Amino acid sequence: MHTPTLRENILKLLAGSSSQSPVTLANLLTRVVPKVKLAELTTTIDSMCHSRELQTCSGVKSGKAYVCYWVSGNLPPAWGKQSKIKVAVKKT
Repeated sequence: MHTPTLRENILKLLAGSSSQSPVTLANLLTRVVPKVKLAELTTTIDSMCHSRELQTCSGVKSGKAYVCYWVSGNLPPAWGKQSKIKVAVKKT
């Protein structure tokens, strides 16, 4: 039987999330696995953000700081590989 990894558990919990309905870090902490250390969870989430699987937002609301996450998909960066489509540019 396959035991899900922490990354798979995070993606499962964030399924259906979006920038309009993100999941807070506090909510993830209570729902992921109580046995997981905060450092391990944040390291995994940071690597998922760097690989563009997740997006994040942080702020302060009513005097309380928060960090939210949602699934973004693995999108290529806008400044990545150049397009192979050639565009004719007129010099004036």
